Amino acid sequence: MFTPQSKVTIHQNIIKPETIDLWFEKKESPLKGLGAFLLDVCNGLEIDVRFILAVIGLESQWGKSQIARKKKNLFGWGAIDTDPGGGAWRFNTFEGCIAVILHKFRKHWIDTGYNTIEKMRDDPKKDYSSAKDAPIITQIMNSIEQFRVDTEKNQ
Repeated sequence: MFTPQSKVTIHQNIIKPETIDLWFEKKESPLKGLGAFLLDVCNGLEIDVRFILAVIGLESQWGKSQIARKKKNLFGWGAIDTDPGGGAWRFNTFEGCIAVILHKFRKHWIDTGYNTIEKMRDDPKKDYSSAKDAPIITQIMNSIEQFRVDTEKNQ
């Protein structure tokens, strides 16, 4: 069970790419088909894909938000409350967004010691808006894990 104290790093994700795509399908997400790519990037950076999925769900409504649709920005990167669409970074593809943002996240957050949601949330010098919603992120992570268990035991 995930909590705000759970690490967002992992040596090797055990979820299957097909399960990620089934999750996206369940959420009626335009991201279906990106499971293998997302998993490869997360495994290469040793980031728990369930955490990244939770952030994508929270920040972009599974790729269905206006910023995600118009700017291919799944993480709200660059968006500010007073003008979210204006400040948000634009990407050519969802894959490009995933690759760039996960590398930045690894370098600027995880590699500097912010390896739990709680640490991200509690440091005033870092302003990672998703971390402020730690209970929601952990709830989504737990839902994804239960979906993984239920789905993969039947495969």
